[in-house]
Amino acid sequence: ILLVINILCISLFLMLGYFNRFASDDFAYYFRVRDMGIWHAFIFAYKTWNTRWASIIFMNLMMKIFTPESSLLLYYILILGMFFISVYRMLRSLFIYNFMEISPVITANYSMLLISCFFLCTFGIDDSWFWMNASTIYILPIIFLCLGTSYILDIKNNFLTHLMLNISFFIAGGGNEPLAILAIIFFGTNFITQSINKQITTFNNPERKHLHKLRAALLILILSFSVNFFCPGLAVRQGFLPSYNVNHIVASILYTCLLLSKS
Repeated sequence: ILLVINILCISLFLMLGYFNRFASDDFAYYFRVRDMGIWHAFIFAYKTWNTRWASIIFMNLMMKIFTPESSLLLYYILILGMFFISVYRMLRSLFIYNFMEISPVITANYSMLLISCFFLCTFGIDDSWFWMNASTIYILPIIFLCLGTSYILDIKNNFLTHLMLNISFFIAGGGNEPLAILAIIFFGTNFITQSINKQITTFNNPERKHLHKLRAALLILILSFSVNFFCPGLAVRQGFLPSYNVNHIVASILYTCLLLSKS
């Protein structure tokens, strides 16, 4: 039953991806990449409007592959494949970390089920998933956050593990500021909690190595978030937008929580 559900969700997702095309701001980024190239188009966006450097670089690469009349099916195969690999690795590492014997087939089904649930529960599926401009900002960082978490939980402690951990969290932190803030709070509190754990007494303790990876992830997230937060484009963008209103922000958060609880 679980396999059939996953196949149906994959079919739905890829069917929607097949009939999808560029929309709205995608055209502006496409023509800018065409006229200026990937790197200069990124610099222009970074200095004048969109500070999410990781998302913009990835989107510019996609703009070199696809055209306004192209079906975006291959793009959504890529996104779904990356999401599946990251969630599968995260669950697999979590099971091994907790000494649970779960077969790869079952883990794969669980992974696809989680992705399907996340997809169906997303606010504004049309924008968040099927608008390329938005999907690189909202979906891509979550993929790399899951991938980075898998390397934190991974029992391996070699150079490749640390390299992929750093790359994953650097991209996750540079693609979406709110997600980066939440990740910094989560991993920061987790790091503090584990640091004061009296059971970690020896340097060779496996938990100590896990703590080192957690600290590296936290530092990389802060660094990547800072690249976004202290860029010139943020000030330019704020000049076009109304000033922050704390009451409005609190009311929006409460309203969102109400919608979530209602759902």
